[in-house]
Amino acid sequence: MNSDGRIETTFKPGKDNDYSNSNYILLGYILEDINGKTYPELIQERIAQPLGLRNTYCDHGNPDRTKREVSYFFNGAAWLPDVDSDPSLPAAAGALVSSTEDLCLFMQGMCNGQLLEDASMDSMRSLVSRQFGHGIMKAPFYDHIGWGHTGSIDEFSAFAGYFPDDLLAMAITSNGMTMDLNALMVHILAIYFDTGYTKPEFPSTDITDPASSVFAGEYRAWLFGFIPLGVLKIEEASPNHLFMSERSDNAETQRLLLIRKDAMTFYSPDNFGDLRFDMNKANRVKRVYLIQGNLEIKCNRL
Repeated sequence: MNSDGRIETTFKPGKDNDYSNSNYILLGYILEDINGKTYPELIQERIAQPLGLRNTYCDHGNPDRTKREVSYFFNGAAWLPDVDSDPSLPAAAGALVSSTEDLCLFMQGMCNGQLLEDASMDSMRSLVSRQFGHGIMKAPFYDHIGWGHTGSIDEFSAFAGYFPDDLLAMAITSNGMTMDLNALMVHILAIYFDTGYTKPEFPSTDITDPASSVFAGEYRAWLFGFIPLGVLKIEEASPNHLFMSERSDNAETQRLLLIRKDAMTFYSPDNFGDLRFDMNKANRVKRVYLIQGNLEIKCNRL
């Protein structure tokens, strides 16, 4: 929405794409309206039953939640249970419960014509951008081409994919993770395809001075020093860890865990970037620099 209150599009139709949970929720409502059945019923009739998925169901409206795990977040010192949000909120955008076995069967069945006609599958694989198709993503690994999708809600995260030429179905589910999901996928594929595996390093430190609480606050990000971006919210997580989230257009992104590298620098394993804090003469943090490769963004404390 611009300054005049008019809604503007980010790009012209067919020129690019951007993932939207709202769109998936709307698609769920459209399916219910067209078929005259609930979204959970459609999941069972159209997907779970034809493919024999025994551990896949829609949690929306399901009173028995003892079958699934609880999600946990790591605060740098301990794993803590996440607040259990009601699945009616994400609905068709994230209320499904499944297992790695069922996800592999789903991807294999979808890509092999058990759920969709060839024309529909070809349309899904028609790329809008370099990697994104229609409801599916291209997942290349060296000369191996896979198709799949990642997802996350609360502290749950998952990937399901299929490499048709290799007859390989792959799925990952997690209810708590401190490692980038894409990096984990790459490590697993490197082992499977024997392309050379390097054990990942997990930085850690015992440094607790200055106290991580001094970095807590909100910081305005500026691109090139004069283009205002979103606002970063930094919170204390543990004596040598921080939480970071971004606030833009009155919406706040999921919190990311930052791991301390030295007295004034923290590392984000989710985007492989560093945050370097600066203090003034009064020993108060005045800004932080986001550093990722050759890109550096200055964020002034509010």
